[in-house]
Amino acid sequence: METPPTSWRCWPWSLSACRSTPPPSPPRGSPTSPRSTSGPPPSSGSLFSLAIGERDEHGVGLRVHPTLVPRGHVLAGVQGAFNAVLVQSDALGPSLYYGRGAGMMPTAVAVVSDILEVARDLLAGLYSRPGPTGQVPSAIPAPIALRPLADVVCAHYLRFRAPHVPGVLGRVAACLGRHGVSIRRMSQETPSDDGSAAMVMLTEPVADGPLAAALVEAALPVTRLRLLAD
Repeated sequence: METPPTSWRCWPWSLSACRSTPPPSPPRGSPTSPRSTSGPPPSSGSLFSLAIGERDEHGVGLRVHPTLVPRGHVLAGVQGAFNAVLVQSDALGPSLYYGRGAGMMPTAVAVVSDILEVARDLLAGLYSRPGPTGQVPSAIPAPIALRPLADVVCAHYLRFRAPHVPGVLGRVAACLGRHGVSIRRMSQETPSDDGSAAMVMLTEPVADGPLAAALVEAALPVTRLRLLAD
């Protein structure tokens, strides 16, 4: 992976690219289908597809996934054909870049802009010429340390489907606690005709690794969504 320009390395930064179009719906009845995620999210948020990049003293974290965005967040207002990029840095603070991401002219502008940027960088000597394979090697050889997804820390929305019998809720809560997962809020839906009930939980911020291990141990159908911090 190519290293960002030197000026980027002066400050910790984070970047969130938001698509206003929701991700495609899985087949009905699948663990992540709209039916299995019914009920209002505890965060009163909206579901967006986000590409998130973060850099700090530990390296770079890169991820793309559906994310619950709180309604009061600046990205929650991205609708229709518009996309947005939110940049957060220590020096500048938050800055939002917002515009149309679909349609003939917006797409043409994006393609031509990319071509002009590549040409400008080649003329400035920032990158060498393409090699026989078509690859353009970076002029900056410094490696980048990528943080594993298991180390990403954020709050989560969890929705379990379990038999409506005594002790199930306690077992799930104990399982989460053994892996260091704290519950911020929890609610249980009305049991369905098949005798099962949905438990909806909002966790405190926790690393992906311990939470994933807890969900494997719980051995229950679960829908998990990461929450974007306010």
